[in-house]
Amino acid sequence: MSVEERFNKVTKAKWTRKDYQLLMFNLLVKFGDSVEIYLPGVITQTVASELNLSKIQEGFLGVTMYITMAAAILIVAPISD
Repeated sequence: MSVEERFNKVTKAKWTRKDYQLLMFNLLVKFGDSVEIYLPGVITQTVASELNLSKIQEGFLGVTMYITMAAAILIVAPISD
């Protein structure tokens, strides 16, 4: 069997329904992660421009927001039980 024949045999594999479900689930997780990382920065930037904050104050606002989100994750687990 030549290399080309083996390549054609391997590339003709079909995706199963489970493969498509895992792909969609992965895309949703990646989208959720990107929103979780991107959105706080946008909110911080918008608030900083509305309040006319300096770059240092905007940085502190962003750090405070991320620390608050991290604390919320730690607090939610015991509350949900």
